[in-house]
Amino acid sequence: MAAGSMMPSLSFAAGSKVPLGIQLWTVKSEAQKDLEGTMKQLFALGFREIEFAGYYGRSAADLGKLMKGIGFTLVSTHAGADDIAAKGDQIIADAKTLGLKYIICSSPMSDAAKAKLEWAKKMDALDEGDWKLNADLFNKFGKSVKAAGMQFGYHNHHVEFKKFGEHSGFDTLFASTDAELVKIVDMPDVRKNLTEQGADMQGGTPDDFGAFMRNESARWSVVVKQAGIKQE
Repeated sequence: MAAGSMMPSLSFAAGSKVPLGIQLWTVKSEAQKDLEGTMKQLFALGFREIEFAGYYGRSAADLGKLMKGIGFTLVSTHAGADDIAAKGDQIIADAKTLGLKYIICSSPMSDAAKAKLEWAKKMDALDEGDWKLNADLFNKFGKSVKAAGMQFGYHNHHVEFKKFGEHSGFDTLFASTDAELVKIVDMPDVRKNLTEQGADMQGGTPDDFGAFMRNESARWSVVVKQAGIKQE
């Protein structure tokens, strides 16, 4: 990571009651080239909490020693559903070694036929049966994660909101998973932190969220256009 590519400080984080955290996928390329140097730069910028996105070929014990030595608090890790299905026990064991609180699924799995597709095409091809497949996996894995003293959650994308008749994949996940085993925002500490930062958490359906995003896109269209941002 080039020293000049980062601001010397993150002054906007000053005074926050919530430690500044980073998902390490954000700096994946830099960390693969120089893990220790990248982490030290992030710490110098003010980041204090870490969510992993892979372990860079290191053991959980060695990685934890490095990160904690720099001064980070290790909070969470990402793992794809395919990896969870194939090596869930190892994912949990590594998370325990690192002292994590959460394990988050970063992407869903599909049936065997779609699994042969390139990742983006597979995501677009997911159907209602695939979401039920994921829900079953999440309930099973979430139970094991809870038994190990951690919490399991799911990181959504855009494909969850694709409709299958009157229902979306997101609806299927919510209806088919145990809220005690698979959850994110409804966790008390996450809710408390968001509230302290001024977030107003509201309930609603995927359709409600879609309508909100369309209204906000229209509302900020001039700013978006001037900034040259491509909306997807």
